[in-house]
Amino acid sequence: MAKRIIALASADWHIHKWQNFDNNGSRLDWCRRAAIYIIGRAAKLDVPLLFAGDLAHTPKGLETETNIVIQGLFKNQNPNNRNTWQP
Repeated sequence: MAKRIIALASADWHIHKWQNFDNNGSRLDWCRRAAIYIIGRAAKLDVPLLFAGDLAHTPKGLETETNIVIQGLFKNQNPNNRNTWQP
């Protein structure tokens, strides 16, 4: 009997505009691309993405650029059909 993935779990993305070791927003873009990969992988596997927390690094002080990135990750997601997600 073959094993089947039933869910993909992830946590602690801490998306924000990093100050240290950043090169013109490259770390924020890396966070965005990593999130797109994880969300897309769950959609491709046709399994739910279980997110355990810490999407944003500092939710009380999100800068506009980070907020736009986070909103963009989920704007095309249909909660009734996980296969509709598009980056």
